[in-house]
Amino acid sequence: MVVSRGMAELDAGERPLGRVRRPGAGRKPATVKDPDLGPALLLLMSSGPDGPLRWTTKTLRQLAHALTDAGHAVSAPTVAKLLRAEGFSPRSKARTVTSGARDDGDAQFRHINDQAGDHLRRGDPVISIQIHRKAQVGEGPEHVNDRQGAARGAVDPDQQVAVFAVATLRTWWCAFGASAHPQAQRLLIGMQAAAVGDQARRWQVELSKLARETSLAVTVCHLPAGVSKWTATQTLVSAGVEVRSHDPASRYDITVAAVLSGNEADRPPMTDSSPVDEQLLTDSVEGIIRRHEFRGDWNYTLVPWSL
Repeated sequence: MVVSRGMAELDAGERPLGRVRRPGAGRKPATVKDPDLGPALLLLMSSGPDGPLRWTTKTLRQLAHALTDAGHAVSAPTVAKLLRAEGFSPRSKARTVTSGARDDGDAQFRHINDQAGDHLRRGDPVISIQIHRKAQVGEGPEHVNDRQGAARGAVDPDQQVAVFAVATLRTWWCAFGASAHPQAQRLLIGMQAAAVGDQARRWQVELSKLARETSLAVTVCHLPAGVSKWTATQTLVSAGVEVRSHDPASRYDITVAAVLSGNEADRPPMTDSSPVDEQLLTDSVEGIIRRHEFRGDWNYTLVPWSL
């Protein structure tokens, strides 16, 4: 019966061009089979009473188990797909801050949420910066680390990328931030990845330059391992840079998004006419960092200063 029906459809030329199945055929999406699945997943996310961040430190597998126990049978990969569809960013421990990230993760999310809420209430901008690395296939030796397509994921940015990332932040401030927040005295940056050692110092040096140029107190908070989402963002600046210090060469995509941003406005690029002694900045960076009481390695403020 099925075979004869298929042959009749082929003879009639009814098959849609470029398709194997008719529209609507195949497995139904999980949210179609279980309309309450999406809302049940969102109920597992934490949020502060007055802040713009939602999060959970549960792993994808733990979320899947919690949903299954609540009567919504689902797998971890499906949970990941649903979270991304809702705008959440799952981040593993290896791709974010290290050393106790899982233990202090919930407290760190709450600290970021409180900081963001305070900045927004006072009219100070809050931005999210994301850095993704994509290995350039074909740039390295043949048959070494070859993959189908390009491996992409949030990574700890190296010193070169820190320079380009802060340059992207500077572009955002000149083009949008200064006009949207003319009375701002502070800037909060939610970072998707944390650097350590020399990489961290390079970030701090570059951000200290930004603080000096803009006269803003620049606060940095690193997002821990877990799943999180800013309730409202607007992507304003995107940039890409190729770094050849890796094997194979890598392309870094840098995105700056404003959290609950104001109106966009164009502004001529800002220049800093006074010379800056790079070594003096590097040697003095600890003198302008105000580390927060909670996890000062994850949360710190660079205050503006003059040479």
